[in-house]
Amino acid sequence: ILYGDGEHMLVKFGILQISTESIVRGLHLSMRTITVSMFGILIALTSQIVMIFYSLMQHLKVKPKFAYAFMAAIRMVPLIISSLIQLRRSLKMRYQMIDASNYKGIKRLNHLVIPLLSQNIRRAHQLSVAMESKGFKDGPRTYYYHAPFSYKDII
Repeated sequence: ILYGDGEHMLVKFGILQISTESIVRGLHLSMRTITVSMFGILIALTSQIVMIFYSLMQHLKVKPKFAYAFMAAIRMVPLIISSLIQLRRSLKMRYQMIDASNYKGIKRLNHLVIPLLSQNIRRAHQLSVAMESKGFKDGPRTYYYHAPFSYKDII
């Protein structure tokens, strides 16, 4: 909305210039972003995560280190959500015992973000130690599952 020149100005306030052409460009870019995102979400929700990453490693030659890191991150999302819910419940009980005027605004956000971040950093570290102890390296790999790819996948 804020870039590009247009002939039909709607709003002009200092450096802020909104024209009908810039709104059309903004809508075009947002629709492209939504379309690409929806394809990604569709693939993620209709396929097994493991098979998606096996396919990326086998056919697109993505390094296993990156593929397994993304797969671990996707699998940690439900854990993060459940720990956020648990943290909010415990803080809700705590706020009932302590004066709530001390925990408004940004202070309340800090009470959620800092413990959640530290807990998930700890989980990620435990995962990396576990992968390292199992001998996970970035060398040539063999695969138990073969992810087939054919012309039907393109269609």
